Amino acid sequence: MVSISHGGENTEKLQQILSEARRIFGLYGFERTPMKKIASGVFMSKSSLYYYFPDKESLFKGVIEAEQEEFFSQMNNRLKKRSTVELMLNEFVAVRHEHFKRFINLDIFRFDDFYKIKPHVQETFLRFREREIKIIELILLKGKNSGNYICKDPAATAALFLEVLQGLRMVVMQHRDYQELKQEDYDRIEEKHLSFLVLFTKGLKK
Repeated sequence: MVSISHGGENTEKLQQILSEARRIFGLYGFERTPMKKIASGVFMSKSSLYYYFPDKESLFKGVIEAEQEEFFSQMNNRLKKRSTVELMLNEFVAVRHEHFKRFINLDIFRFDDFYKIKPHVQETFLRFREREIKIIELILLKGKNSGNYICKDPAATAALFLEVLQGLRMVVMQHRDYQELKQEDYDRIEEKHLSFLVLFTKGLKK
C-alpha cells in the first residue's frame, strides 16, 4: 500500500501526483523519467514532491499499488453480484484479464529497463499475488461449505488455480515481449483461461 503520513487535505494532490507519474513513466520508462518532470506536471517543486515520495522507486511503487487497488476494488464490486462458485470464478478470470490488458497498455513496463525496476516492486507483486489467492480461496470455501464442491485444501487449490492461469498466459506469450501482444493474443489467453475454468469447476463438483 502507498504509505503517506500527511493529512487528508493532501489526498487530492496525492492522486494528481500518481496520475501524472503513471503518464510520465508510460511515456519515458522508469530509468529515463526524472522526478523534476513529474513535479512540474503537477505544478510542484521537486523538493515538494519528495515530501510525498522520498525517491523515484517509492513513487513508482505508488503508481503500481494504485493500479492494484483499483483492480481489487473492481473485483470486489463485481464478485458481490455473483452468487455461485462458477459465476464468481468466471468473474475473477474476466476482471483479471481486463486488468492485465489495461496494465500492459499503460506501457509502464518498458522492457529495456524492466529488470532494473523489478527489485523495487517485487514485494508489491508478492502481496498482490497473496491477495489474489485469498479471493480465490474464499470462493472455494463458499463452494465447499455449500456441500456442492470437494476441496480439501482451499488455500493450496487457490494457489494452484492462479499458477495455471499464469502458465496459460505464458504459453501464448512465449518468445515475445508484452508490447508485441495483439488483440488475437489477448483473445487466445482468455479462451485458454475459460477452457481451463470449465475443467477446474467440473473437477471440484461432487
